[in-house]
Amino acid sequence: TITLDMDGSYADSSSSATVNIGAKADVTARGQDTDAATGVEAKKALQVTADSTVDVKVSAKTAPLKFANIVHTDVIPEVAVAYAGTSNDASVTVKGKLDSQNGGAKVAASADTALEASAAVKHTTVAGYPSVADISLVIADADSKSKLDISGMVTAKKDIEAAATGTNSVATGAMAAGAEKNILATAINVTRYDSSADTSITGAVTSSSGAVDIRSGNTLSRNDIVANNAMGASAFSKFLTTEMK
Repeated sequence: TITLDMDGSYADSSSSATVNIGAKADVTARGQDTDAATGVEAKKALQVTADSTVDVKVSAKTAPLKFANIVHTDVIPEVAVAYAGTSNDASVTVKGKLDSQNGGAKVAASADTALEASAAVKHTTVAGYPSVADISLVIADADSKSKLDISGMVTAKKDIEAAATGTNSVATGAMAAGAEKNILATAINVTRYDSSADTSITGAVTSSSGAVDIRSGNTLSRNDIVANNAMGASAFSKFLTTEMK
């Protein structure tokens, strides 16, 4: 008799934040900038921001020892499958006019994405029969984008900050560990991750008495893509040491 031990995990998530200042819009701020203090963040008198965050974690893991291992046979195919699909988008478009008469201005788009996906199979042999197959599969498909487009006018008395930024963390792992007599043990990891941060200025950005900071920054703080399979004596140690840190 052949039975199947399978664990699966699926996540498909998206997030977006959009600000659009139309061509006929005229936004004016007459206040002052706020200085940083304990528990208070410094703020410009005029702020137009779009912030989007995605944090996804999926995992699939089969049990290493089943009741059938002891009372029946070890002929139990084991499969662990994890899928994670994410989309994160932050955009700010300024076609009209932004004016901070007494302070500074901040126009910014920020997309922050963290993705973790793992699948693990561990087969423990008791009766001495081989496993038909131990298979772990991870599929991750993600996009993270931030965009700032100023074709209108931004004016301020003090400092102006115009930026598109992104932070990215990716960790995916497929692990399979089997005994010496196992027929098949395989780990497959397919990961696609695309991120970008774009700033485009075709209009006017002017500070009468301050500085102007225009930038784009995209940071990949973690990029761990792992596929690891083992059969035999090394299987147990590899199963323990390939957990994502």
